[in-house]
Amino acid sequence: MVRSTILQILSISIFSMMSVFKIIFKSGFLLSITLGLSLYFSKAFSPLSNNLKTAYLSVPKNTLDVVVLGSSHTQYGINPAVINNETGLYAYINASACQPMEVSYQMLKESLKTQKPKVVLLDVFTMMPGQSVCYDESIYKLASDEMTGIEKINTLLYIEDKKIAFDYIISIRMYHQRWNEIDFNDLKIRNEDIPYDSFGYINLEPKEYVFKYLEPKSKKNKYELKEKDVESLNKIKALCDENDIELLLIKTPFDIDQENYDALMAIWDLADDLDIEYLDLIDYTEEMDFAFGMDSETWHNTNWGAYKNSKLISEYLIKNYKFEHVDNEEVERNLNYLKNTTLYNMLLNQVDPYKFMKYASEFDCIILLKYNGFYKTTIGEYENELLNNMGFENDFIKNKKNNYYGVVSNGELIDFDDKELITRVNGKKIVINKNNIEFNNQILKDTDGELTIIVYGTDFSWNQNMNVDYSSRWFWKNGCLGWECK
Repeated sequence: MVRSTILQILSISIFSMMSVFKIIFKSGFLLSITLGLSLYFSKAFSPLSNNLKTAYLSVPKNTLDVVVLGSSHTQYGINPAVINNETGLYAYINASACQPMEVSYQMLKESLKTQKPKVVLLDVFTMMPGQSVCYDESIYKLASDEMTGIEKINTLLYIEDKKIAFDYIISIRMYHQRWNEIDFNDLKIRNEDIPYDSFGYINLEPKEYVFKYLEPKSKKNKYELKEKDVESLNKIKALCDENDIELLLIKTPFDIDQENYDALMAIWDLADDLDIEYLDLIDYTEEMDFAFGMDSETWHNTNWGAYKNSKLISEYLIKNYKFEHVDNEEVERNLNYLKNTTLYNMLLNQVDPYKFMKYASEFDCIILLKYNGFYKTTIGEYENELLNNMGFENDFIKNKKNNYYGVVSNGELIDFDDKELITRVNGKKIVINKNNIEFNNQILKDTDGELTIIVYGTDFSWNQNMNVDYSSRWFWKNGCLGWECK
């Protein structure tokens, strides 16, 4: 009797437990479906993001050698096209506006989903007091737009107001009113490749041709770094160590004041304590001839400044690390686009003929040269070397009285003549003589100088020219002689 009663109680208990489990399972199942549909419709209803970095996942897996993390200082201050031109390496700027250190940690985790870089560059601006000018909830939303999965959610959960964070995570709550703007195509799940031909870089053209240099500073006051920033840096280092990645802290040049300088020194002291390498580009502004106005605004570097930063970073990378780089046809194609636009933007409004020739000699392009010889020209060794570096195989000092008309394609001399050059490049007819330069049967304007250089993109989609009337009297001088500047 007792045994029967016990068995009945056990049967009822087991049945009750099974019922509870079924309820929990069904509830969990329904909750999962609800959450999944909420996330799905959040994506469908959300306005399309124009963030430059959402293309990161389109980069072929395990092709990047370098990933750059940090704030907009890196987006404007480092150009992957220049790094590739100097080293052959593939780099991507996986940064966002005012990206806090804790978000850089999430961004690193996001990066490692598809890539195994040898080196991670981390800009430390947001560990400095200057970051306070741009801290608000939008920076987490901007960064989260570049992430997927738990990293996206974790980044949004950094927002103090959790209601706002939840609205961003389940954004259907904010965008449900867009139902009448949605069509069936918006509801399709697509895994489309997004163009990544900017590699996270943002081009900023110089607005003024002025020379303003940073004044040297020395540490004055002790600066206490925020505990959460130090904790995040430790987590980033640990994640890099775990994945056999070299971590290099950097600071791109900006108009730094004393408080921010003291903070930067505190960061470098911390880096020494944690055995983390760092490269302070501000220390190299004089060596790089880095001038505010030309190379940088107050915070963001121009394309000319990014070129200088990237050259120095390239030198450091090759000197200090060993890479096992493998070329990838798709990445090369995208980099060639960025190189082409980079050269165009660096030549645009360029008034310094030395820089004009230097840039043209370092990137793939097509160069037309019209040099009308004269016995009084004072072309020196440096000018002659620049002309030779572009691919024009001539001694402009020894043969200064002789005309020289030539065409170079990607550093290789195509043809030249001392009377009139008539040639074809990629199906385009080019004629160069003492008076004119003719392209596809059209006489080009502003080519009547004693020395004229015209640079075309490799696809002839653009051209920039430097027209100089000084070759028979004096050549250009460094500084402000020979062109207008302040």
